[in-house]
Amino acid sequence: MTGGLEGDRFSRFCVVGLGNHARTKLIPALIANKQQIVGVVTSQSFPGAPNFRCLEEALSDLPSDTVFVISTPPATHFDQALLVIKAGFDLILEKPAFTTRRDALKAVAESTRRGTVLVEGFMYRYTELYRRLMVWWQAEQGSIDAIDTTFVLPVMPAGTFRHDGMIASSSLYDVGCYVLSLFADLDLPLDTLEIKEVLFPGDCDREVLHLAGLLGPICANVRIGVNATYTNMVSLRTMNGLTMTFSPFFYGRAGEKVILREFLSTVSQELVRDRNAYEEMFAIPRRVWFEDQPRRAKRMTDVTAALERLGEMLGTARRDGGLRSGKSTDLSNSF
Repeated sequence: MTGGLEGDRFSRFCVVGLGNHARTKLIPALIANKQQIVGVVTSQSFPGAPNFRCLEEALSDLPSDTVFVISTPPATHFDQALLVIKAGFDLILEKPAFTTRRDALKAVAESTRRGTVLVEGFMYRYTELYRRLMVWWQAEQGSIDAIDTTFVLPVMPAGTFRHDGMIASSSLYDVGCYVLSLFADLDLPLDTLEIKEVLFPGDCDREVLHLAGLLGPICANVRIGVNATYTNMVSLRTMNGLTMTFSPFFYGRAGEKVILREFLSTVSQELVRDRNAYEEMFAIPRRVWFEDQPRRAKRMTDVTAALERLGEMLGTARRDGGLRSGKSTDLSNSF
């Protein structure tokens, strides 16, 4: 599959699902990169590219070097991904890629057999802020004893799959997958992370989750869900009291971000200018995806397994009315 590649960069794409994320982030990024949208699988109308009513039709009609980008609810990913992979196409799959470890393993195995690229679309990995955190982590890893993450939204988008009540549609999967993927990138174990608190269980417009655990030598605290104040940050603390906070971290649009350094009574900040991470992700050469695929596949499977395990805990909390009752609080300064 080289005909649609420019210098090994993907050039032809078919977008599956035409929700707000695809319309406002994925498609604009492809257009900005001057990459061709050769098809859209949707029940809506999208001018400028052939519209397909079903995935099978697109797979039958489009060139073999088309890259499929699946942007549909998580519960539908596995069946759609398997169709794409078995047809021999490369695939970029919106996060979280899968809802069960079994599905992740099957998809990875099929992709390996077919020799196709399988990407879980965590755009934040292609930001300057991510690079800066990873560089600092490598330099200071032996002295870090705590990692705190808060990713809360003022509202859950209305009229989306997030309101269907399924665990796979909850903020655990939709938002928590970001945090777990970062922990996996830092080579932290995920099996000791637990849900410690659930406020307003099952109410997707108010549900808040507190996760915590000792990940090797590092104490982790995570807050995800809904809160009046938007917060999207990762904070790392060393044993001597230095705290480095990166914000907004899980974020793909171009703009200024902040690295905040706090030590004793001294506080300083550095502004980081980031490019559009979606554009950066789509521009990655195919050979680079292939070289990195075994590592990414392992981490994707580990994250999916952790989501599945934590999802069982969330299901129990919802049935029992929560792990702890109480009113929602402002989480912006939790740590």
